[in-house]
Amino acid sequence: MKSREIRQKFIEFFTRNGHRHLPSSPLIPADDPTLLFANAGMNQFKNIFLGNETRDYKRAVTIQKCMRAGGKHNDLDNVGRTSRHLTFFEMLGNFSFGDYFKKEAIAFAWEFLTKELGINPEKLFVTVYEEDQEAYDIWHKELGLHPDKITRLGRKDNFWQMGDTGPCGPCSEIYVDKGAKNDFEKTCKPGDECERFMEIWNLVFMQFNRHEDGTEEPLQKTGVDTGMGLERLVSFLQGVESAFDCDVFGPILKSIGRHSGISYERATPEQKVAFRVLADHIRSTCLAIADGGMPSNEGRGYVIRKIIRRAALFAQKLGSSTLFADLAKDFIGSFGEIYPELIANKTLIEKTVKDEVQKFEQNLTQGVAIFKTYLANATKDKIISGEQAFKLYDTYGFPLELTCLLAEDEDFTVDISGFEAAMEQQRLQSGKKTTTTQSIAPANLPETKFVGYDSYSTNSKIIFISNGREPVKELAAGEEGYIVTDQTPFYVEGGGQVSDFGTLEYQGTIMPVQAVKREHGTSIVHKVQAAKNLAIGATVTLHIDKERRAAIQRNHTATHLLQSALMNVLGAHVKQAGSYVSSDVARFDFTHHSAPTAEVLKEVEHLVNAAIMRAIPVTCNVTSYQDAISKGVIAFFGDKYNPDAVRVVQVPGVSAELCGGTHVKNTGEIGCFKITESSALSSGIRRITAVTGFGALETFDQALSIVHTATNLFKAKPEDLPTLLAEKQERLLALEKELQKKEKELLLAQLLSSSNRTSGSTALHMIVTTEGNPKDFRDILKDASKKINGTLVILASTEKGTAFALQINTNTLTPEMIIKNLAEQFGLKGRAQGNFIQGGGSAVDIKLLENKITSWFAA
Repeated sequence: MKSREIRQKFIEFFTRNGHRHLPSSPLIPADDPTLLFANAGMNQFKNIFLGNETRDYKRAVTIQKCMRAGGKHNDLDNVGRTSRHLTFFEMLGNFSFGDYFKKEAIAFAWEFLTKELGINPEKLFVTVYEEDQEAYDIWHKELGLHPDKITRLGRKDNFWQMGDTGPCGPCSEIYVDKGAKNDFEKTCKPGDECERFMEIWNLVFMQFNRHEDGTEEPLQKTGVDTGMGLERLVSFLQGVESAFDCDVFGPILKSIGRHSGISYERATPEQKVAFRVLADHIRSTCLAIADGGMPSNEGRGYVIRKIIRRAALFAQKLGSSTLFADLAKDFIGSFGEIYPELIANKTLIEKTVKDEVQKFEQNLTQGVAIFKTYLANATKDKIISGEQAFKLYDTYGFPLELTCLLAEDEDFTVDISGFEAAMEQQRLQSGKKTTTTQSIAPANLPETKFVGYDSYSTNSKIIFISNGREPVKELAAGEEGYIVTDQTPFYVEGGGQVSDFGTLEYQGTIMPVQAVKREHGTSIVHKVQAAKNLAIGATVTLHIDKERRAAIQRNHTATHLLQSALMNVLGAHVKQAGSYVSSDVARFDFTHHSAPTAEVLKEVEHLVNAAIMRAIPVTCNVTSYQDAISKGVIAFFGDKYNPDAVRVVQVPGVSAELCGGTHVKNTGEIGCFKITESSALSSGIRRITAVTGFGALETFDQALSIVHTATNLFKAKPEDLPTLLAEKQERLLALEKELQKKEKELLLAQLLSSSNRTSGSTALHMIVTTEGNPKDFRDILKDASKKINGTLVILASTEKGTAFALQINTNTLTPEMIIKNLAEQFGLKGRAQGNFIQGGGSAVDIKLLENKITSWFAA
């Protein structure tokens, strides 16, 4: 049975049994800082199980894209070395939210495995939580499993909890018997460390709420969360030894063989590990990038980079570190039908992987050379120190896992605790600290109704007051504090849009609202300094700054038009990677593999302004998430959306996005749009900064003023300025080059004419200058050494401090000794290349430095 058929059977079986089929959530979790990547089917239902959300269905079925390569669930080190560990896998899951429970969940699982898939019941074994007699009785008494096929296990193996607190409960795991291959496996049972039994399905029964004191009280509404690994199931059904031998990985392994010239079937054990690593890592890398992840030095981006670099290292075992980049195109071609997001982001994925591999390849040669020096100088205990591992990480981009791989190949170990200590020291020195903010409003307050989509001011009733330390009934005149009202027109920063400014009016007295923020998702808190006594129950009028809001709305709608234009010009792979919308500027970050050309930016500008000139009405309506996505509405990866109610902001014929921000009524209100800057944020992430309305007019005025000034200065027509300025620039560069040449000739002449400073064995020629470029000193010393035989020194006082360059011609002083003396006595740093030394530092007494150097060579 093929993997695609198994996928289809699973979905059809549970939809026949009343489950809503929902798409997989992206690998990049929405609004969940506790997760690097989606790692289980229940992730997208977390808030339902926590009781924070409700849906219009009580049963669901999904095939969830999962990734476990960082944090608590990290299988990365095992990938390729075992038959079952993967960084990316698909999890088949069915869920109940206060509907069916243990009996139905167990029955569904048994029916699907034995009847839909035709698995011999004799091959199936189960485990239950040792205290869960109910589950045991269902398996034994209702389904007829013999007690020998049911194993009771403890809390460690068969009790699941979402976290230290919250929903939790016992679970029952289903195993398949692959057959005993030795005497030990003849006596082992499910849950033992053996290869005979493989877990394929975990049925979690959420029936308790765990409190901070460890007590567990029964939930009013129980739930079911199940997960079955597709790759494991397929490998068993297809009768192969490992997940890598099933049809899921077949096309990828063939692609690796084609690019490497090595057959997987005939590969050595070490090469087979490399095949498996590459096959697994290309899946997780491509799908993570397709879902909005990008390689970086922090968080999930660092994990993606680590996976790519680990793959590049293993690719070398097959003859080429660039092999991994070649696989991206093949994987997209083979699996694009299953994962359409791969096709939509094809160019971005291929370019990102290629660039990352090339960057790492450059560092790899240098890093491995350094690593080999560590091996050569190592003590008998064969340990790479934490400091050495950190240097490889910090200087050459080697994740710790790669250093461990290199060490393992040489039978060395790595001081991981020492590495972590060095990493922590760097964090402290760079000032990276975490801060927490204390909540002002309690969680049980009524929801603050936001009326700012339609109103700039509203009469509101105060429902809560705090003085910043504790709740109070009244805020006295002159006192600073926080108030929550039943409704407000103030938009709280979110989705890239900044918060509103405005005032609070009470009995004719106007007070500035200093800040607003949202707490617990429902309460909007206003910070004020009371000019009159403000008490709970009082009615106040809240006003926002209308002109500022109008400017923000122009910029916000413009970013929607900008994204549409970028997708039209650059391709559908363009995705929003962040934004900042204020009254002054619109800033839009997006995924793209290269810098947009001037022609591209001009075309993008034209498309945006064309939509503005058409004065298209902007519509906002609420629908379900699934309905919006099915109609092609754009969602921003990383944002969390209510599946039952999302706000669609649409410019008909141009743009449709999920957005909670405020917008103009029609595009004509934007006035005009002008890109002011295009820059790179990181590999694969670009930023465009733009202005609209009065900001754009001001930009045009400034540009026109500059043009008028230039035309008057050069007595030229505006259209002739580019050619004229290019000619003058070329002339200026020629003069600067000539001046630099003369400066070098002057310094060389001064050096040649300098007198021999010593009477010892070494002739010393030295000059002190305040002119010349330190970058030229090496060339000057090289030319001088051809004409005079001795040690040559240039000392310079520059705007940045003191610079020096030495060409040593002596056997009494080594470059290392000179560098050490300069550091200890003057705090100057230098580097040696052969007998040439160059460096500098903060300003020092140049005369004292001159005398000291002279004395060092006066042997």
